Amino acid sequence: MRFKNYLLILIGSLILAIAPHTKAYADDILKGAKTPTNWQFDQRVSYSSQEKKNKITGKEEKTRVLTTNTLLKYRSDGDKLGVWGFTNLPYKSIDAPTGKESGIGDFTIGVGPRGRFGNLYWQLYTSLTMPTGETEGKVPLGNGRTDLSLGLLSTYLTDDQKFEIDGALEYKITGENKLDINPPNELYGGLLAGGKLTEKIRFATGVTGLLNENHDYVLNSRTVLRYTFSKRVHLEAVFDKGLESRDMPKGSSIGIFVRYNF
Repeated sequence: MRFKNYLLILIGSLILAIAPHTKAYADDILKGAKTPTNWQFDQRVSYSSQEKKNKITGKEEKTRVLTTNTLLKYRSDGDKLGVWGFTNLPYKSIDAPTGKESGIGDFTIGVGPRGRFGNLYWQLYTSLTMPTGETEGKVPLGNGRTDLSLGLLSTYLTDDQKFEIDGALEYKITGENKLDINPPNELYGGLLAGGKLTEKIRFATGVTGLLNENHDYVLNSRTVLRYTFSKRVHLEAVFDKGLESRDMPKGSSIGIFVRYNF
C-alpha cells in the first residue's frame, strides 16, 4: 500500500477523533473488524481514579471506581453488508467524597449495520442506555435517564494485517432525569494506530476525547496490548491517562478485557 493511501486513511480517522466529541465504546484493537464467530462474550474489569476541583472549597477531590462490564455481541457472517448488535450491563463499586456504593449501573443495548470497503471495516450503531442503576443514594450508580446514541466504529488493515488504524465516533442525545434535568449532549471520538508485534501480540496507542455541548471536555491517551490465545479467546490490557480537561474529571485507569468467541 502506498504512503499516500496511508495518509488519506490517517487524515480521515483524525477527523473522526477531533471533531466535536463525546462518549462511546471506542478505541481498542481491531474494533471494526469481523470476529471469527457470530457471537462474542466480552468481560471487562477496569479501575479508574479521577480528580476534580470542588468549586466551593477549591480542593481537589478524588473518586475511585471499579467497574465490571459484561457484554454480549452478535455479528452476521462474512465481510459484506450485514448486521451486528450488543448488550452491556455494568456493575460498579464507587468510592467518592460523598460516600461509597456498589451495584448495577445503566443497561445499554445497540444494533446497526456493518460491512467492509476494501481494507476498511466499519460498524454503525444506534443504542439506548436505560436507567437501571440506582440514583437515590449519595453516590449514584446510574444517570436516572434514557440516552440515545449514534455511533461509528472502524478499523483499517493493511493487506498483510500487520498495521491497523482504529477509529470511533459517538454522538449521545441525553434524556431528562427524574428531576427534569437534561444535561448537555455529548460527542466522543477515539483514534488508535498500531499493529502486530508477534504472531500472538498486537499493540496500539492513540487518543480519546469527550466534549459536551457546553464545551466542557476531557482528552485522554490510550494504550492497548492484546494477546491472542486462539481464534476463540484473546485478552487485552488497556491503559488510559488524562491529558487535558475543562470542568470534567481527569485521571487514569487500567482495564483488562477477556473475550470469548463462540
